[in-house]
Amino acid sequence: MRDEIKEMEKEFSDSLYVLGERIMEGKPAEEAFAYASEALKGSKMGELFGKTFFNLQSMRMNTNDALFDKKFGSLKHVYSDRIKAIMRLFVEGIEKSYVAAGVAIVKIADHLKQLQDVERNIKNALGTLTSTLKTTATVFAPMIGGVTLGIAKLIYGVMSKIDWKIISEENSQFLFGSPKFSIENVKPEYLVLVVGIYIILLVLLLIRFANGIDEGDDRIQYLYELGKALPTAVFLYSIVTIMSMFFFQGMAP
Repeated sequence: MRDEIKEMEKEFSDSLYVLGERIMEGKPAEEAFAYASEALKGSKMGELFGKTFFNLQSMRMNTNDALFDKKFGSLKHVYSDRIKAIMRLFVEGIEKSYVAAGVAIVKIADHLKQLQDVERNIKNALGTLTSTLKTTATVFAPMIGGVTLGIAKLIYGVMSKIDWKIISEENSQFLFGSPKFSIENVKPEYLVLVVGIYIILLVLLLIRFANGIDEGDDRIQYLYELGKALPTAVFLYSIVTIMSMFFFQGMAP
């Protein structure tokens, strides 16, 4: 469904040209939709205009009902706010003047075309950035976190074999801030949860930022991308952490 909406929005600017030109000629909405559906035959917008024409001719609806009727409207199953908003402007325009409405529709089509070009250029320019953000969230960050925990395990193994009793209380306080410092209180296993939470938050933020660049404020797409990235990051983090701990534990003296 999402791909269908994108396809319709991509076709929408061209379809507005066809529809607007007929309206500018003073043709009634019924004839304009019939012409547009034939000219755009085989496309999603052609099907939409064809259904609108059917509602106008066969069901004797007015233009507003032909498009927006809750039961039979041609836009009933169209979930694009952009298309619905512009078609509502179209309906309001033809109620006042067909020629003015046609001119407005053609100008809107020009603006949509320019907007699509801008969006495409932005995606091309920032494509490397968004790809890097997603890779960092799903691959690099979990791997670095796992290796860091392995190194922490190695350090813990080395320090746990030091006889801290030979260190004076004064030196202990100087080094660790408290004479009651104990290496057992900083076991690397405790860090697994802390780093794990950090990785999850990092994935949430980076995927949100990357998705905002690519798709804008699209919550559904964000949740979809998050559903792919988060399990991958957690799995990779778990595997790398386990392997690193076993590897570095074997290096401890």
